Amino acid sequence: MKAPILYSQQQPIVKSIILAIFSAVLLAVPFSFGKLWILAWFGFIPLFFALKYQSGKKAFLISYLAGVIFWTATLYWLIHVTLLGQIILIFYLACYFGVFGFLISRPSIKLRILFIPTLWVMLEYLRSHLFSGFPWALLGYSQYLNLTLIQIADIAGVWLVSFLVVLINVVIQEMILGKRKLYSSLIIVLLVAVFAYGYLRLNQGLSGIPLKISVIQGNIPQERKWEESSREFIMERYFKLTVEARKDNPDLIIWPEASFPVIPEEEPVYYGKLSRFIKTIGKPLVFGAVTCRLDSYYNSALMASGEGILLGRYDKLHLVPFGEYIPFRNILKFLDTIAPIGDITRGKYYTLFKIRSQKIAAPVLNSGRQVYLSGRYFQFGTLICFEDVFPNLARNFVNKGADFLINITNDAWFGKTTEASQHLAGSVFRAVENRVYLVRSANTGISGFINPQGRIISSVHDEFGNLIFVPGFKTQNIFIRGQASFYSNHGDFLIVICLLCLLYLFIFALHKNLAKKVLLVFLLILTIYSAFVFYFADKYYFISPINYSGDLIIRSDARGDGFFGTNRSGRRMHEGIDLFAKIGTPVLAVRSGIVIQANRNRGMGKYIIIRHSPSLVTIYGHLSQILVTKNKIVRQGDVIGAVGKTGNANYKDMQSHLHFEIEKNNIPQDPLEYLQ
Repeated sequence: MKAPILYSQQQPIVKSIILAIFSAVLLAVPFSFGKLWILAWFGFIPLFFALKYQSGKKAFLISYLAGVIFWTATLYWLIHVTLLGQIILIFYLACYFGVFGFLISRPSIKLRILFIPTLWVMLEYLRSHLFSGFPWALLGYSQYLNLTLIQIADIAGVWLVSFLVVLINVVIQEMILGKRKLYSSLIIVLLVAVFAYGYLRLNQGLSGIPLKISVIQGNIPQERKWEESSREFIMERYFKLTVEARKDNPDLIIWPEASFPVIPEEEPVYYGKLSRFIKTIGKPLVFGAVTCRLDSYYNSALMASGEGILLGRYDKLHLVPFGEYIPFRNILKFLDTIAPIGDITRGKYYTLFKIRSQKIAAPVLNSGRQVYLSGRYFQFGTLICFEDVFPNLARNFVNKGADFLINITNDAWFGKTTEASQHLAGSVFRAVENRVYLVRSANTGISGFINPQGRIISSVHDEFGNLIFVPGFKTQNIFIRGQASFYSNHGDFLIVICLLCLLYLFIFALHKNLAKKVLLVFLLILTIYSAFVFYFADKYYFISPINYSGDLIIRSDARGDGFFGTNRSGRRMHEGIDLFAKIGTPVLAVRSGIVIQANRNRGMGKYIIIRHSPSLVTIYGHLSQILVTKNKIVRQGDVIGAVGKTGNANYKDMQSHLHFEIEKNNIPQDPLEYLQ
C-alpha cells in the first residue's frame, strides 16, 4: 500500500506564491525580449516546485496567480485600447494556468514526462479555439528568434515547439530531483535530433521563381486615422511612399490594414482619386479598407490592377473580440463601450489574389536545366490584423493554392510597446509551418519579409534601426517554391496524438493492466502503418516526371496563361506544361499515390491520373504507352508510362512530349513551382 500524501509536508504558502510569481516572470520575459528565449526552457520549474504536495484547491489558486502575472506582463499594452476588456481577458486566460496546475499536482499522475507537456499543448489548443479562440503568446512563440529549433514547426506546427519547451522544463526538474543519468541522456539525444533537423533545414537552398514586392509603412497615428480633416494627409503620405517604392519596379505594392481613410462605397470620390494614382504608377496594389455592403461593415483587403481596376476583395474571417465585435452582445450589453471600432461582420470566403511576375530566366530542375519564362501568375492569401496568429487560417490559404502569404495590420492602437514583436512572432511561425514567404505591411510596424525558414530577411526601419512608429517602405525579392510542408498537408495531427496520450494516461491511472494491452495494440498498429509509410516514403520534393539526361525543353502555359492557353479540345483549358523528350522516354510518378484513371481520350491521348492525397492529383498526358492500371498503388519514381505525341491529331511538325498537370482541391497549380 502506498503511503498517503502528507499535506503537512507542504511548503509555506508564501514560498509557493514567490515561486509562482518567479515562474510567471521567467515565462513572460521572452515575449517582450525575444533574444532571451532560453528563459522559457526552465520557466515552469519554479511553478513545479511551488505545487509540490499542494492540495488541488491551492494548486489551482497558485497556478492561477502565476497566470494572472504572466498575462498582465504579456498583455500590458492592451490597456491602450480597453482597461475593462484587458482585465476580463487576463482573468479568463489565467484559468488555463489554474487548470494546468491543478491537474499536474495530482499524486495519481503517472509518466509526468509525457503527461505535463501533452496537457499544456491541449490547453493551448483549447485556448486557441474556445470562444472564437485567442492563440496569442503560445509558448512556442517565445522561440521565434531561435531559428534552428523552430524548424520542426513544419512537421507539427507551433504545437510541437510548445511541447518541446515544456518537455525540457520537466526533464530539467527531474534531473534536479536526482534522476540525472536517464534524463540527461534523454535531453541530449532529443536536442541533438531537433537541432540537427533545424541545421539541415536552414542550410537548404531557397531557390525558386522570383517575385518583387514593396511594402509601405505609413505610420499614421491612430487618433488621426478616421479624422475627416486628416484624409488628404493620409492619402498623400501613402502616395509619396508608393512613388518612392515604384522606383524599385516591384511586381506588387502592399499598403497596411485600413490604410484607405474612408469607406469606399460611401466616399467613391476618394477611390476615384486612388484609382487615378494607381494608373500613374502602373503597378498592382493591395490595400486595407473598411467596406460596406447591405448595411454590413467588413474589415477588407482590396486588390487593384495597374490600371486602377478593382480585381477582388477579401473580408476578414476571424474578428477580434472586444475590438471588432462584442461577443454575446445580447447578454453583455454593458460592454458596448469596449469595442473601439464597432460591429464588423465576419467574412465567409478564403479569397486568393493573383499576381503576375516579370519576365525571368530561372533554373527549375536539379539537373541545372534552364527554362525561360514570360511573366508567371502566382496566388497569395491575405491575413488581416491578428489572423496570422491562427495556424489553421494560414494553412487553409496555402492548401487552397496560395504560393505565399501577406499580413496587413494596424498595430498603432498599442503604442510603442512589445505588442508589435509579439505579433511578428506569429508571422514567423506561419512562414515556417507552411514553408512559404510571408510579407508584412503594418501601419506602424513591424513591416518586412520573412522567408520559409522563419528568418526576417528585411524590414522597414529608420536610420537609427527603429522598426516601429517610423514611416518608410521596403522592396524585396521573394522566391516561389511550390513545396508544401508536412504540416500543410497533414495539419494538427499532433493534437490527435496528445488527446490519445491523455486518454491512455487516464486508463493507466484507473487500470494498469488494461493500459498495457491498449499500448501494445496501438504500437502494433503504428508499426504496421509506419512500415507501409516508409515503403512508400517520398522525398520532400516532387521529382521530375521525366528522367532525361540532356537539356529539357519546357513549354509553360499553366492555368491557361499564354499562347497555348486556348480551349483547343472544346472542353478544357491547357492547364499544365509540356516537357519535350524523345518518344518512349520513361515517365515517372512524381510522388507516391494510387492510379485513379489510366485511359485514352481524343484530347489527351493515352493519359494517367494519380491521386496523392485527398486534395492533390497529378495528370500525365500524350503517352505512347501506359504501364499501370486503375487502382494500382505506385511509389515515387516508378515508371508509369512512356512519352508520346499529342492525342487528338498527328501534327506533322509536332514534337514528342509529355503533358503534365497538377491539381490541388480541383484548382490547377503551376507544375514548375513543385518540380525539382
